[in-house]
Amino acid sequence: PRPARAVLALLMLRRALTLALMALVGLVAVSARRINRARRQACAMALGSPREFAGLTLNADHVVSTSPCGLAVAYGGLRPVLPGHTIVAPTRRVERFAQLQDDELQAIVRLALSVQRQVGSHLNATAFNLALKDGKGAGQPVPHLHLHVVPRTAGDLAVNDEVYGRIDRWSPAGEPNVVPPMVLPPDEARAPRSEAEMAAEAARYVYVRGERGPPLPAPVLFGRFELAPTQVFYRSEAR
Repeated sequence: PRPARAVLALLMLRRALTLALMALVGLVAVSARRINRARRQACAMALGSPREFAGLTLNADHVVSTSPCGLAVAYGGLRPVLPGHTIVAPTRRVERFAQLQDDELQAIVRLALSVQRQVGSHLNATAFNLALKDGKGAGQPVPHLHLHVVPRTAGDLAVNDEVYGRIDRWSPAGEPNVVPPMVLPPDEARAPRSEAEMAAEAARYVYVRGERGPPLPAPVLFGRFELAPTQVFYRSEAR
């Protein structure tokens, strides 16, 4: 009968579609395994190769940790200013912060956090100094962007602020870095600004950037200071 033939044809079509789908899933799985294998091989090659930082070729003895596939590297033993002082830098030779690609920026931040946990736990650090000098005018000693991660413990320096001078003078090799002089206004010229003055400055930033971001419904608490919404020139998107 025709109905029976139709049912049989539908069953055969269903079986053919099922087999085709299973074959497609298998093909995707094989492709994914090949891609992952290629990525692992590329990562292994990257991690096993010598590292170049600021014109220096560094071997594995200086590598504290790396980000996945080596987008960022954490170096130790480069003339540390305090025990555990680590340098986190992009593998690619980038001079300025704005030249970083998004994945490099994420890799540097995540690696710095990982270093904090690893080195901090090992040294029983109670605090950290994080310092990044963006450009020669800011005292950057070499044309390769890097972030200082300096573990701190109670009483490690007789004068706590000396750590900033040590970071200023730091250089990965050769002579100590010479920092450009900083001209600061006298204390009497640094009078507190009014809310109106800060709102006007924020408005200028908004004009330059072209947008303010999501509006702020209420004042923002920064530490113990309460800032009016008009004093905030940009707010990132909430996630």
